[in-house]
Amino acid sequence: MSETKIILSVFTSYAKEFEQMDPDLLVKYFHQPAALVTQEKTEFMNKEEDIKETFDELFRYLKSNNFSHSSLSSLSVKQVSSSQAIITGRAIRFKKDGDELERFGLNYTMQKKENDWKIIFGLLHEYYQFILCEGFVLPG
Repeated sequence: MSETKIILSVFTSYAKEFEQMDPDLLVKYFHQPAALVTQEKTEFMNKEEDIKETFDELFRYLKSNNFSHSSLSSLSVKQVSSSQAIITGRAIRFKKDGDELERFGLNYTMQKKENDWKIIFGLLHEYYQFILCEGFVLPG
């Protein structure tokens, strides 16, 4: 399997486990420290407990809005060095009744440490401000 496919596989596994809404499941996907930036705030996650707290807060919000699942599209991976990669794409979150909850663009930087790819930085931005990186593109 190519390195870009491995990176994409790790990211899509993270996205699938995100839908379980269990912060404990997500810790393994993040480098420490890491940062997550949205239009509303910036979260610096220096240790495992910070990652859990960040996602616990997010999951409370999603549960209160009847979150069901997310749909990712236009995912692409650009490996910029042997230990760094950028993932771009779009996400739509849906409610349990099938209505759209929210949509956003995403840019994640991943870093390879001890043979594992981990998220070091995430930027969630307006859906239509799409930043495409050249590289491996997920079909569909």
